Amino acid sequence: MLKALLAEDDDIFARYVQRCVDWDSIRTELAARARTGDEAMAFAEKLRPDIIIMDVEMPGPSGLECIGRIRESRQNCEILLVTGHDEFEYAQSGVKYGVTDILLKPMPRRALEQALENAVNEHWAKRISSVAMRGYMCANCANCGEGPLELLEEDASEQSVLGLAAAIIRRVRENDVYHINEAITQYLLAVNRRPAPYNHIFWLDAFPALLCFELLQGDLAEEAPPPLCDRQKLLETIQGAVLSERINQTLFELCSRTASALANRPSHNSAHVTDKAYYIIQKHYPDPKFNVSTLAEMMHFHEGYLRRIFKASFGKSPASVLKETRMAAAKKLLEEGNLQIQQIARSVGFEDASYFSKCFKHYYGHSPSDIK
Repeated sequence: MLKALLAEDDDIFARYVQRCVDWDSIRTELAARARTGDEAMAFAEKLRPDIIIMDVEMPGPSGLECIGRIRESRQNCEILLVTGHDEFEYAQSGVKYGVTDILLKPMPRRALEQALENAVNEHWAKRISSVAMRGYMCANCANCGEGPLELLEEDASEQSVLGLAAAIIRRVRENDVYHINEAITQYLLAVNRRPAPYNHIFWLDAFPALLCFELLQGDLAEEAPPPLCDRQKLLETIQGAVLSERINQTLFELCSRTASALANRPSHNSAHVTDKAYYIIQKHYPDPKFNVSTLAEMMHFHEGYLRRIFKASFGKSPASVLKETRMAAAKKLLEEGNLQIQQIARSVGFEDASYFSKCFKHYYGHSPSDIK
């Protein structure tokens, strides 16, 4: 989840921003509010926010002064500049400091939401471009940070450019050729929504192809269809597609080949997937928010598909394994006798102790309090 900082001395407008935006839908946390320029710079240094909503007129250093100092500290966050004056006079400064957008007070709720959605999209677009380029330039370096597939594990909204890239890969993994092209079209529309340098757009266009390349590594590396068997040739193919304006069709062909290769892979690969799912269940069962839906999201699989291959591998559903794991852990803690029932309930993923007791009795045939 991304972090946002609100730098605004007007209490009324600050409450408007806090309450009117559906922060969860854009997978962003409003982490702090600063009331002065000095507070804004202190919060920016401490929190390293991904997005800053900065009022121009701030007590102490002005919003523009704060932005200048933040940029000097090499923070690459997205900045929304807010002003109650004619936005034209700040346009030049906005370009100078790399401001994502300039908003004029008072603003409709939808204008604010749209600006934040664009800022979120800009953040993920820059991350994707950086990861894709670094993955190519440092293909043989093991210490270069996150790779394309690791980036998909970030908590991004479904409508962000990263969420749309993840949707492409879900379709590929499910061999859902019918919907792959639709997912690619939505992704490319999001990528090309704002003007950007050619190099930036190129790496964004190449990202789904690089994801396919990474998917085919390991067991399938030697059997990967061309040009997915060679990173350099793959990028040359993407470059040719961009120049000939055939990127949509080329990405569809590459994703379809990847989907076919994955569908025809040796059966032990699906066992690898279900083994990983089982491991994740054992690790995350204490989290009350963890369920089969979040498991599927973490693994970037369609929930129905994951249930199907999991049951084929273990003879039971992932929900059954999650329940068994929680009940077994609870029984062990009850037998040890060191914790109260309410504490045990929380430690195995239940926020409500009475609901835990009901589930425990249904599973074992007696209540937790019967264990001595």
